[in-house]
Amino acid sequence: MPKPAPRLEMYLSGSAKLLMMFFMNSISIHCDNAPLRRNIQALLIHYGFDALCHITDNPDTITDDMPSIWIDHPAPETFKQARTLGAPMRIGHLFDCIENIAREVHDNRTVTIGPYTLNASENFLNHAKDNAPHITLTDTEKRLLILLAENKGRAIGREDLLREIWGYRPDLDTHTAETHIYRLRQKIEADPSSPKILLTKNDGYMLA
Repeated sequence: MPKPAPRLEMYLSGSAKLLMMFFMNSISIHCDNAPLRRNIQALLIHYGFDALCHITDNPDTITDDMPSIWIDHPAPETFKQARTLGAPMRIGHLFDCIENIAREVHDNRTVTIGPYTLNASENFLNHAKDNAPHITLTDTEKRLLILLAENKGRAIGREDLLREIWGYRPDLDTHTAETHIYRLRQKIEADPSSPKILLTKNDGYMLA
């Protein structure tokens, strides 16, 4: 039986506060595939994560304010705390996703992106000018910017973005990453056709 990401096991076992929070606000996992759903449930029970996560094939049991993971089924756009994992999927991707959700809930990091600051617990960018309006971000846009900010000065390839942000296979033919980069540039660049903040380099993306 595969092991979960070691970081997750250490992080959860070392934080009683985090465990108690998820007893009250568990992560919902949506999966239509019955055999896969049973396998995931068995793994959650085996590693003691069934108290933190519950798996279902009924989307009506998941609300838009609930941390959730949708397997091989796009999460509703209004679900700001949702993640989507494509199939076929390595179980390690699922555990990484659970870890990321757990960290983000308690994450108060602030990163700098050009003239903006972004707090990881919020879904908007603050401009250095006090009178400038906030820029609202989707949850995916926020995670994408945080990943790029954590690797500032280094280009992140398209395949790495698809794996880290969306849990997709590297060989999947999709323009998901390009579409999100385009939308972010529309929001943060003075001239999106000539970006100065979110750059393309060596077939990847990076922050200036």
